[in-house]
Amino acid sequence: MEFDPELHQKVRYFKHLYVVFLDEFPDFLLADHTYTVVLHPIWKDWIVRMTSEAVRREMTVTKGDCILEGHAVLQ
Repeated sequence: MEFDPELHQKVRYFKHLYVVFLDEFPDFLLADHTYTVVLHPIWKDWIVRMTSEAVRREMTVTKGDCILEGHAVLQ
């Protein structure tokens, strides 16, 4: 799927670009640094939504471990 700033928040995690789905974590932007989210990778300018529970557990991080990116196009 393509990036949509209404639905997605771009974040950096260990210098890699990921997306947080705001429908899945609606409190993300207002939450503190201990809030946990699932990161979804970007591959060839497309967002890959993780559905496997095992992979989602591996991709769960705290907001404090992420750096928020602006709502520009994917880069």
